[in-house]
Amino acid sequence: MKITKIARQTKNKERYSIFIDEDFAFGVSEQVLIKFALTKNQSLTQEEIDAIKAAEATEYLFNKALNYLSYGLRTKKEMTQYLIKQLKDNGLNDHEIEDQKEDIDKTILRLVDLNLMDDLSYAEAYVRTKANINRKGPQVIQQELMTKGITKETVEKALEQYSIEEQSDNIEHLAEKFIRSNQKYPLKALKLRLQQHLMLKGFDHELVMEWMNAFSFDCLDNDEDALIKNEAEKIMRRRQAKFQGRELEQKVKEGLYRKGFDFETIQAWINEHKEKFDVL
Repeated sequence: MKITKIARQTKNKERYSIFIDEDFAFGVSEQVLIKFALTKNQSLTQEEIDAIKAAEATEYLFNKALNYLSYGLRTKKEMTQYLIKQLKDNGLNDHEIEDQKEDIDKTILRLVDLNLMDDLSYAEAYVRTKANINRKGPQVIQQELMTKGITKETVEKALEQYSIEEQSDNIEHLAEKFIRSNQKYPLKALKLRLQQHLMLKGFDHELVMEWMNAFSFDCLDNDEDALIKNEAEKIMRRRQAKFQGRELEQKVKEGLYRKGFDFETIQAWINEHKEKFDVL
């Protein structure tokens, strides 16, 4: 078998079409063309053609990987998933993709050897971004990284840079922001909601409680008498068209309890406004 023509492809100037015995045989990258020193009138055995195709498949994966990395850091798991998708988009079936799994693994090892991809570097950068910009807690960051295929050991190493002091600063920022926008709730409910909010952000319960115990909630301008009066009247306006007397009273109690008022405060308000529940 003889190469009868080598033509640069019009859509991609870095790729070449190889014609054997006047018929198109396969395409190769410039790197593979040079590696195998392919020239016109060169004779090739089937074994040599298979080697060229295998090298081209590897080079294809490597170039796709470089392009993917150009948009940002990637984990090994993300890169594997991406390369599999590229092969599927290229028309390969599941069996053919399985045959190329070894090439995908070699591509990733090549990227690691070139210091172009490293799960620890990725994790450390991810921790910095999520801590400094999104102000997430370490538990949420750990969960997110592990879903990206980062090992627990690597995640824990990366999280070492997220100091307790920085976590406390983020808790304070998030807590103060939450308090400013949630003063419609009674103090007890506000504290409970704040605690849940901070823990959902991924902060340790002990650290959250340490901050909350040190914070002076007494300085908040949330008049509980005014709050319960406002909420009770809103509930009554919505319910009194359908309910009266004891039923209306029960609906008001239920609504206030859901809003976070404690039983004693609710009962005290009900007792002070018994006339509102009298049946005419």
